Amino acid sequence: MDPQLQILPYPLAYLPPPGTILHNTMNSLPEGFLVCDGALLDRTEYSVLFQMIGTFYGSGDGVTTFQLPTIPMNVPYEYIIRYILQVLPTPEDPENVASFLYLEEGSDVNLEGITDLKLN
Repeated sequence: MDPQLQILPYPLAYLPPPGTILHNTMNSLPEGFLVCDGALLDRTEYSVLFQMIGTFYGSGDGVTTFQLPTIPMNVPYEYIIRYILQVLPTPEDPENVASFLYLEEGSDVNLEGITDLKLN
């Protein structure tokens, strides 16, 4: 692992973007994350993550798969990578809202009912 790479601890106070690697302080794999164990993933099924990291950690079969980073771990789930763009609120967990939103140029957005919005 690159000694100058900064890896923040999980959980965070916000949802990080796909491709973010975190040091997991929990004893389980959080929703929306994968273990940094060098696994090969399908480029279509994990298209958001593939768009973010591409073949940086390995090209997989060169056509349909790509590779997750391989980070040595002392305990299961120690290093994790975010693979989904956002987690939407559900009836079971209405407080679970995304802290960011990705929009393509020209997208229409309805901000009706939004009371706290910060644009970067």
